[in-house]
Amino acid sequence: MKIISFILTNDCNLNCCFCPTRKNANFKKHISYQKIIETLDNINTKDYDIISVTGGEPTISNNFSDFLKRVKEKNIKVEVKTNLVKFSDENFTKYNIGYIDIISFSIFADNDLNYNKTTGMNNIFSQIESALKNIKKYNKKTILNANILIHKYSYDKILNIVSYLLKYDINCFYFWYVSSKQIASNDVNIIEFKYFKDSLFASVKLLENHKKQIKIMHFPLCFLEDYRKYFYNERSEDQITMFDGDTSFELKDEGMADYIKTDKCNFCSQKNNCIGLRLDYYNKFGDSSLNAFKVGIVVTRQYHIINNKKLKASHILINGICNLKCIFCFSRESLIKNNFSFEKIKQSIREEFNLNSSILVISGGEPTIHPNFLDIIAFAKEIGYVNISVITNGIAFSNKEFLDTAVKNGLNSIKLSFHSHERSVYDFLTKSDLMYEKAILAINNITSKKEVDFTVNIVVNNYNIKDIWKTIYFLKLMNVNKIDLLRIMPFGRAFDNKDMLIINDELNYQYLKKAILFARKEKITLNTNRFPLSLVNYFKDESQNFIKLFNEIKSKNDEFSDLILKGIPLYCYPTRCKYCFLEKFCKEIHLQYKYYSSIQEFVKYYIKDKICDEIK
Repeated sequence: MKIISFILTNDCNLNCCFCPTRKNANFKKHISYQKIIETLDNINTKDYDIISVTGGEPTISNNFSDFLKRVKEKNIKVEVKTNLVKFSDENFTKYNIGYIDIISFSIFADNDLNYNKTTGMNNIFSQIESALKNIKKYNKKTILNANILIHKYSYDKILNIVSYLLKYDINCFYFWYVSSKQIASNDVNIIEFKYFKDSLFASVKLLENHKKQIKIMHFPLCFLEDYRKYFYNERSEDQITMFDGDTSFELKDEGMADYIKTDKCNFCSQKNNCIGLRLDYYNKFGDSSLNAFKVGIVVTRQYHIINNKKLKASHILINGICNLKCIFCFSRESLIKNNFSFEKIKQSIREEFNLNSSILVISGGEPTIHPNFLDIIAFAKEIGYVNISVITNGIAFSNKEFLDTAVKNGLNSIKLSFHSHERSVYDFLTKSDLMYEKAILAINNITSKKEVDFTVNIVVNNYNIKDIWKTIYFLKLMNVNKIDLLRIMPFGRAFDNKDMLIINDELNYQYLKKAILFARKEKITLNTNRFPLSLVNYFKDESQNFIKLFNEIKSKNDEFSDLILKGIPLYCYPTRCKYCFLEKFCKEIHLQYKYYSSIQEFVKYYIKDKICDEIK
């Protein structure tokens, strides 16, 4: 629906403590009516479905009645956004109501006393009651929409407000959550969802019984549970707000909240349909209230370089549970805790193969503890996969029979995580007991399998950086000849523990350099992953293949696309940038996104103009 809104005045006959307009730096008491009329006369009303008259409080403008007449002459629907107070005047209602098709009114208390707390004024609720009666008396065709604002003085009165309004023929009930951007004065704090969840859901159920339209705004879908079908994104409507005759997106957005998507959202099946969590809510209450909907099979499509050939690879996450609790894991314990069904996994593997995927990478959680892990490998080989890999902590492969069966079924590549040769450090980082010996046994078992391409991943952090070269030497003694050094990414537990884990790249460069030079001397194939290009550009042979940069970008394709197409920043930007090797890329795209129509178009620009010749 295309709507154009005209602000007749920024003044108001109430003094609501959450009003966004009064906080606006561009606040103007006086608005040129002449400019507004000039704009009205110049627009093509066929381009719009509704002209909305708003403010401040538009009904107190001296030009309100004249503007309604002028709009009506253009044969277009008229909506008035109002607090209803002026409509308590019977003569005012009688004179103007015939020009109005829709009245969208705000209501944020259930009696005069609570209105007084919110507005500092008396008898407001009584006037609203008179207004509703007058509107229905003089024009029964006018559509009424109620905007119920949820805040400190109304959160426990929602059901009372809804029950009262059912006496009138309300078309649609909107539930709004007051933003901290709207809190201009007094102590109207945002309220944690758990305190009004029952009241909100009881109200929705009551409205369902009365077959009313319902729209709930400003909440992540998981908050709404079975009522998420009523979620409404006000940004989905094509709206233009006119202020002094000029388009003013700044004013329209002033009362809108900012939203973020947290680590939990990445594991939610509804992440592409949801606006995320309100930033002001997150800053105050965190994301503990989020309850991600279970995802289906997670598939990430990437490219791998094998023998100088670029091949399509499909990374399939088959579970979300693990037998370790590594303090740098991208996942939190509260994320998905399940094994996906064997049938759904088989379906995904077949679909990927039919899309010409050459490499299957199985991951989790910890994929080896999936009850059908061995069957999954056998199925992949059966349908035609030649390259089958697993990313694992390796504990299950301490059982030689289990490893033998996996290799027999088709597993021919293993990436195993092992983060220190010192047992105390390993146990601390993985929060485990009695697993160190199993990891050692697994490495020895795997290196005996010459047909298996074997790489050990070491996550570099403050607890192992100084002795990385010793860990490499330790692995060499067990016949490991391929090692990847992984830089921590600032998500999940890694971000929770960032202060004690994430290394200072410049200060620790000497230790990284020592490890690389040692690996060269011992003829060990070593790669660095996710380190800043500037840090490793003196070690080109050890730098991650540039195509991995594309893989990292592809893994966030949805979020980058939301930025370019909708202007929604990545939830991790800019708070986590200094910890991330994509820092320069992300900062550039957040500055330049308006000039590009797709993430692919931006990547082409970035490589052409921003990456040095050496890296290209």
